Amino acid sequence: MARFVFRMQRLLEQRQREEDERTRAVAELDRQRVDLEAQIRAAQGSIDGAKRDLRDALAGEAREGAGAVLDVRSARLQAGATIQQVMRTQQLAIALAGVHQRLATARAALLEAATRRKAVELLRARQYDRWLLEQNRRESAAMDEMGVGQWRRQERAVESPA
Repeated sequence: MARFVFRMQRLLEQRQREEDERTRAVAELDRQRVDLEAQIRAAQGSIDGAKRDLRDALAGEAREGAGAVLDVRSARLQAGATIQQVMRTQQLAIALAGVHQRLATARAALLEAATRRKAVELLRARQYDRWLLEQNRRESAAMDEMGVGQWRRQERAVESPA
C-alpha cells in the first residue's frame, strides 16, 4: 500500500516550532506576572504591617499620658521606611503594567502562530483526504480489473472444455 507523503511537512514542523516558541514566551511572561504580583502582595502586607505598628506605637504612647515621651526619631524612621516601601510597590506596579502589555502582545503572537499552524494542518488534512480517495479509487479499479480477468478466464474455460 502506498504511503501518504505531505509535501509541506517541513513547513508544518516549522510552524509548530514557532508556535512552541511563542507558547514558551507567553509562559515566561506569565511567570514574571505571577512573581510581580506576589512581590506586590508581600510589599503591601509589609506596608500595612508597618502602618499598624506605627499606629499602635503612637496609640500606646498616647495612653500612657502626657508624661510619656514620644520617640519621634523611631517614628520618623518607620515612616521613611514605609514611604520607601510604597515607592517600591509603585515601581513593581509599573513593571507589572509593562509585563501585562508584553503578555498581551505575546498572546496575540501565539494566536497568530497557532492560526498559521492550523492552516497548514487543514491543508494537510485535505490533501490526505484526496490521497485516500485516490487510493480507494485505484484499489476499486484494480479489484474490478481482477474481477473482469477472472470472468474472462472462466469464459475461456467454458468455451474450450477440452
